[in-house]
Amino acid sequence: MIVTFDVKTGKKLWKTSLIDEPLQELGPNAKGVMRYGPSGVAVWSVPTIDIKRQLLYVTTANQLTEPRVEESDAVVALDLNTGKKQWVKSLVPAAYQQGDIWNSGCESEMMFNESESHCPPVNVKHEGDREIGAPAVLKTLANGEDALLVGTKDGYLYALNPDSEGELLWQLRLGTLDPGRGPIFGGIEHGIAVDDKYAYVPIADISFVQQTSKGSMARVELETGKLVWQKKAASDTCKDKPFGCNNGYMGAPTVVGNILFAGSADGNLRAFDASNGKIVWSYDTVRQYTGVNGLKGSGGAINRNGPTIANGMLYQTSGYGHLAMGMPGNVLLAFEIPEN
Repeated sequence: MIVTFDVKTGKKLWKTSLIDEPLQELGPNAKGVMRYGPSGVAVWSVPTIDIKRQLLYVTTANQLTEPRVEESDAVVALDLNTGKKQWVKSLVPAAYQQGDIWNSGCESEMMFNESESHCPPVNVKHEGDREIGAPAVLKTLANGEDALLVGTKDGYLYALNPDSEGELLWQLRLGTLDPGRGPIFGGIEHGIAVDDKYAYVPIADISFVQQTSKGSMARVELETGKLVWQKKAASDTCKDKPFGCNNGYMGAPTVVGNILFAGSADGNLRAFDASNGKIVWSYDTVRQYTGVNGLKGSGGAINRNGPTIANGMLYQTSGYGHLAMGMPGNVLLAFEIPEN
């Protein structure tokens, strides 16, 4: 659901439910509890405003219960002034003919000896959860045309045409998935960065069950979808670090000039030469700190929030231990950027 408010008064302007179909009974489970659907299609990221077309682009998550709806794993374009749906572009993986209908409670590793009776009959075992967790990026290309860039947890970067109801311009697989290995927090998780010609794409590819990852960072040409470079993350950065450490890039990166800043779930904040992907600076945030407020804190995984750069400073939070997809921590770090 998307709700808009007047920022001056707090008055609600409009509210739009992303699922139009009425809730229906799906039948009782083995314990006699009624199941309902369709449900899900959560919004994990901030919407994107398109002033030129007066649209709001919303990216959505997978469904939790059937029947399938088009708004799942999709880009939904809403009228900026009324909230009315203008178009929907579904990016559900082609392999999921019945939809990406999945929830973590239906994975055997997370069910704690519970019965599967509460689960959707079409639950995509071990390979679902391919939602869109990152916001769409609206970018004007060098040729003057606009493109809507969308990254999915299925490991794809898409370029869509906002003037043709999300018509596909190109797509590129960047993530590597391992079928049958358990729920995988794969692909593009929380955001990408763009400059005038390229997109910079962090790849997580974390296997929750196996506690392994295949993180990488990539540079992609905006107009063509051509992969310029993709650099695998170092595999030796978790030695002597807490449980949950992995080398996946889950947070949104930030590009400034020819430098790309990105944090990793291994706790390292890195600066890349954007032209070739070479690491030119790195800082391991996994350590103890005494804050400016006198309180003790610790660094951990850099997961959701990307670097913020302003007035010659770089700010980065460190610490994320949700579902063992990283290492806990609780600090905000400030770095001074050299003038040269």
